[in-house]
This record gives sequence, structure tokens and C-alpha cells, in this order.
Amino acid sequence: MKKFILAAVIILFFAAVWQCLKSIKQLNNPVSFKSFEPAKTERKNARKIAYENMKRGTGIIWINSPSEYDNLTKKEIFDIRKKYVKESIFASRDYEPSEVVFGAIQDNKPWYGLDYYYCAAYYTGKPEILSGPSEESRYINNPAMLVGYNCGGIMPNENYLDICRQRNLDMPRYLQATKIGETKARITAKHLLPKHGQICSLVGLNARDLGYNYAYVDKAENVKFDNEINITNQIYSFRDFLHTGQSCKIQGGCTNASPLQRELLFELDNDKEASIGIKLWAKKPKSINEPEDIYYDINIQKRNKNMGYYIK
Repeated sequence: MKKFILAAVIILFFAAVWQCLKSIKQLNNPVSFKSFEPAKTERKNARKIAYENMKRGTGIIWINSPSEYDNLTKKEIFDIRKKYVKESIFASRDYEPSEVVFGAIQDNKPWYGLDYYYCAAYYTGKPEILSGPSEESRYINNPAMLVGYNCGGIMPNENYLDICRQRNLDMPRYLQATKIGETKARITAKHLLPKHGQICSLVGLNARDLGYNYAYVDKAENVKFDNEINITNQIYSFRDFLHTGQSCKIQGGCTNASPLQRELLFELDNDKEASIGIKLWAKKPKSINEPEDIYYDINIQKRNKNMGYYIK
């Protein structure tokens, strides 16, 4: 009996030592920004998150205005995000912003602004790059905008600086949401065509955060995806996340989205209306033919006096 007790004590001792060494190793290997990029997450009961606030039939979802995030804490940003999700069709009692998407946000940092958003490359290193509402607030304030797109980053000459102030034409004017059964939906985003042809990129920040990480474009009208491997010829897993980066060339860095995903790049003609249809899944499908959980349709239309802007 004594031998048995002695053996048990020895086993417990070495188990405690092992756990201690493991903890020390973890402390010496802090999470880096790189660890956020390839990480993938599937929310628990992702298929049940959506539609709690969504009525049957087709409803209009108005877009919330972008807002200023400069110098806010990470907690304040998280509180803003939770507020907008709570008010959206994706409301969920246990919702928390995904750490893999928002976890690298730092306290009290400047954020890229929207006033010169199309010409970020032109204003790099200048305070103008921070002017206006924060660029990423478009997504944080509008959870139902599951897949948006970014254009710009160009270097216009002095005669064409009007392109810099297109006032958020990449944002939809409104969304139309249709509930199909208990766990399926179709969302149509109504965008306006930019004044100038652009190279753009799809943004899956909201889809990834809300658990719809897998996507496939089955419709691409008047847009061209240039990369040989892209979202039109494979099921794609979004890698979007926010962090404080140095690309703005301002001391201390600015909060922005990463990484560049060449599989999501496309060309947009300023003379042609366009449409992009995206199948979204919570769990990785076996093939592109598997029924989607949400179909997200991006309609990019010419200016129409009847199209709305922001509700707030």
C-alpha cells in the first residue's frame, strides 16, 4: 500500500512539473500577428447564429454610417461590434467578436480614414491618410455586409485627385435579405459603380467573424478575376483580420485589414454594371455543388437617384 501511495505521489509530482514547463514555454512564445493569418475558426452552432432577428420574406437592411475609431481601446471597439451585431439579423446571445479576426487590434491607435481611401498609396506617410471615418468601420458597423469589396490604393496625378474623395462608393446603399427556411438566406447588396475603373478585392471580414468562412463565386458578370487560382475556380477560406500595421508609414502604425489575398482580386470597369454571386458555408463543403447556407449577391449599379445612402 505504501509503495502504491509513493508511486502516485511521484506521478503527480512529475505531472505538475510537466504542466509548469508547458506554461513557461507558452509564456515565452506570445501570439504574433502571423498566427492570426492562417488560423481558421468555425463558430459553435454557426448555422444557428443567423436569422434570429430576420422575418420571413424579403426585408430591407439599411446601412449604418462609418464612424471614427481613432485612439479607441480594443474593448471599446469590441463593444461597438457587439452593439451592431446585437441589432442585426445575426444577433446571438453568446456572440463575441472572433479573436482570429479582431484579436490583433491594439489600444489607442489611429485607423486608416475613408476621406482619401481610394488614394491611400498617394497619401502614405501623410496625416491625410487618417482623415474621415475609419475605413474598417464600414464592416464593423454593418455585420450583414458579409462580403464587401475594396478598391483604390492608386497613385493618381494631380489632375485626377477627385478620385480620392468618392465618398465610400464601395459601401452598399442597402441590403435586401430573404429568409429561406430556418438556416438559409439570400442577401443582395446594392452598390454604386465607381467613377473610375478599379482593381478591387473581395473582403470576407464579416463572413469570417460570423462563422461563414468558406466561399465560392459562381457568378461573375462584367468582372474579371485575374489570378490563375481564385475564388471562381476553388472553394476559398477567407483570411481577413484586423491588426496594427506599418503600411501607413505613420509612427506607431495604423489599424487596417490584412492580408492581401490575390485569389480575391478582380477588375471593375467604370462603364459596366457588374454582379458577383457568392455561395457561403459555415462548414467546409465537399464540392462547389453543395447547397450553400447563405447566398450573397453583390450588385454594382450605375448611379440612380432613387438609391439610398445611410440611414444614420
